[in-house]
Amino acid sequence: MRRMAFIGLPLWTAQRPGSLALSIKDCVEAKNAGSPQRGAAERPFAFIAQQASAERVAALSAAGFAAGLRLGQTLAEARAVAPDLLCAPYDPKADEAALRRLALGASRYSPAVTAVTADPARGVDSPGLYLDIAGATHLFGGERAWLQEVLQRLRALGLEASGAVADTPGQAYGLSVFASAARRGLVAPVGQGAALMHMLPVAALRLAPALQSGLRALGLKTVGATLAASRAGLARRFGRDLAVQLDAMTGVGAEALHPVRPAPLAQARRALAQPLTTLQGLQEATGRLSLDLAGGLFRLGLGARRLALTLYRVDEKALTLTCAASAPTQDAARLTRLLTERLARAGEGLDLGFGVDALCLTAVKPQPLNDRQIGGLTGESDGDVEDSLRLLQERLSARLGPEATVRIGPRASHWPERAQRILPGDVLVSEPWSASPERPFFLLKRPEAIEAMASLPDGAPAQLRWRRVLHRVTRAAGPERIGAEWWRADGPTRDYYRVETADGRRLWVFREGLYADEAEAPSWFVHGLWP
Repeated sequence: MRRMAFIGLPLWTAQRPGSLALSIKDCVEAKNAGSPQRGAAERPFAFIAQQASAERVAALSAAGFAAGLRLGQTLAEARAVAPDLLCAPYDPKADEAALRRLALGASRYSPAVTAVTADPARGVDSPGLYLDIAGATHLFGGERAWLQEVLQRLRALGLEASGAVADTPGQAYGLSVFASAARRGLVAPVGQGAALMHMLPVAALRLAPALQSGLRALGLKTVGATLAASRAGLARRFGRDLAVQLDAMTGVGAEALHPVRPAPLAQARRALAQPLTTLQGLQEATGRLSLDLAGGLFRLGLGARRLALTLYRVDEKALTLTCAASAPTQDAARLTRLLTERLARAGEGLDLGFGVDALCLTAVKPQPLNDRQIGGLTGESDGDVEDSLRLLQERLSARLGPEATVRIGPRASHWPERAQRILPGDVLVSEPWSASPERPFFLLKRPEAIEAMASLPDGAPAQLRWRRVLHRVTRAAGPERIGAEWWRADGPTRDYYRVETADGRRLWVFREGLYADEAEAPSWFVHGLWP
């Protein structure tokens, strides 16, 4: 079940770090030091924005609200109410940028944080943060403890904050901004958020001012009264927007939020003078874009494993193609080859519309590059063979699809048949192989039973019969003892031997079970062989 929180920051513009209000107040405090006039902390402060042909109040300090000022009134009206008003120009871009930085910092409390600025024209009176907290609050001791932790952290930063948790974003916003208990933190029980909003004013529904005035003119001054009215009648009188907001608040309809994401570490963009309509043109443009991205990766000391190529069409639609390298790389030629194969695979199914006029190439979660020897006495790289295999896998994956290639990866087990697994071809294998380097190159699909003659209690076989052929052992080494894994059911111990027969066969055999301790007559098997 979805659970949403809204953290209201009513004085964000005046209290945010770097706010012009703080610096101006400090200057006025210093000027008024030793003066009988009121200090700046007690004087109302307003941020003024030019709207149409008038200068209007866009944001206020706590003292401004206390003086009776309100958002949206003209500067002349505000000065009439508070003659000692301090003013500064409103900078909405700086406000939004600072709120986005706060949202990124709040990602420790939720994986999806959305920043919203005040917009009186849409009925959003308070800036703040929406946080999707489903599945996250148990890390903090529950929803109430989570909310208290967030509010205390914000107040420690000098910010006035209120908060509420409910089932939908609309409920969380309304309770946080308009409920009196929200300053202490309000948690609505599951399924009861809409009922708690019944006594709140219609402004809690985030409606345009004209729509709020129309509802109040009909006597619908609260959320509960609006919900009780005929939905069809309200829709005929006020249009679709009211019905949409009511459905979103009650949970009948969905409300889309756009969480803040950190900017990619490595990204390259290009705008094109002429739209591209052919696959060949796109491949050439992608090659230039790869050079830009490789340069950025080199400066960061990172490599790209997963790439996302976004094509922006002239009709404002975007297409995104993804591909993956087998290991982090910052080689422009390698990136170009990978993207070229991916575009070729898209082929006729790639709808370019009337052309692509911009491209963006992003390295998704770039990774550090491992140090490695790039040359030796022979002038050859130790990683040449490995790189060749990776390049082959990349080309096959880009051309045929990531599901068409697989690779063998290690598994944390000493048992030979469990020490490897099949992985998708684009999965980077980072864990080391736990198997001994003295094990054979080839394992049989299943160990094959043999008859063996060996000295007791743990001697190597002197001769063995495998596939109805008797073999005399001329040389043997071992044993390599492998016990049962503790997390699995108990099983017999295995003793592995490397043996060479008189006809030159090199086999890997094992005895299952220890004499006397685990079996009276242990069994023998062939498990692998060397070429």
